Amino acid sequence: NTTILALAALLVGCGGDPDTTTTPAEPALANDRLVFDSTRQSSNREIFVMKNDGTQITRLTNNAAYEHWWPRISPDRKKIAFYRRPAGVAADDYAQASLWVMNADGSGTAQLIPQGANGWSLQGHAEWSPDGTKLAMFGSYQGTLQIFVTDASGGNAVRYTNQPVLATDVSWSPDGSTLLFNACPASPCAPRDYEIFAMSAATPLATPTRLTVDGLADYD
Repeated sequence: NTTILALAALLVGCGGDPDTTTTPAEPALANDRLVFDSTRQSSNREIFVMKNDGTQITRLTNNAAYEHWWPRISPDRKKIAFYRRPAGVAADDYAQASLWVMNADGSGTAQLIPQGANGWSLQGHAEWSPDGTKLAMFGSYQGTLQIFVTDASGGNAVRYTNQPVLATDVSWSPDGSTLLFNACPASPCAPRDYEIFAMSAATPLATPTRLTVDGLADYD
C-alpha cells in the first residue's frame, strides 16, 4: 500500500531476559531513574535504566532477535512499556512494531499489542495516561494514521482522531483530561505541515483545537 509506505516515511525521525509470563511483580523504579534505548552493548537496540546523573547503567532487555525502543515508565514506576520489531530492519519500522511491557527490573516480559492487531498496518508512540489505566498511541486507519486509546493491557482500542492524513506524537496533559498530538491539517502532508492539536481525552472523535500555525514542522 503506497499510502501506508508514505506515512511510514513521514514518521522516520519523529520520535529483559527471554520472554516470561509468570514472573511476580517487581518493585518500582526509584524516582531518580530513567530509561532509554541504545546500541552501546550490541548491534541491536536494547533498553537500559540509569540514574538521572548518567551513572549506574543497567541493561534490561537482552534479545538479539529484536530491536527494542521507545521505553516508557508507568506512573507507578512498576512497569515499562516499549516497542520491538525483528532485528536487522532499518530505522523505527512501525509496520513491524509490536507493543510490549515488562517489570521495572526487566523481568516478566509480555506482549500487549501484536503486529497487525486491530487491523493496524502501523503502530507506535504509546504513552501512559497519568493514572496508569490507559495507553494512547497511533495506529493506521483506512490509509491514515490516527490516535487510539486502549486500556493498560493494550485492549479495547478506541479511535480518537479523524485527521485527513496523520495524527502522531500523542501525549497526555498532567491531569489526564487532554490529549495533545501533531497532525497535518489537510492533504497533501509533509513534515513542514505538522501542527500541534489538543482535544478532550474523555470524548473520542471530539473536534480538536489547533494550537500552532507556523508553516514549520512541529513535533512531540
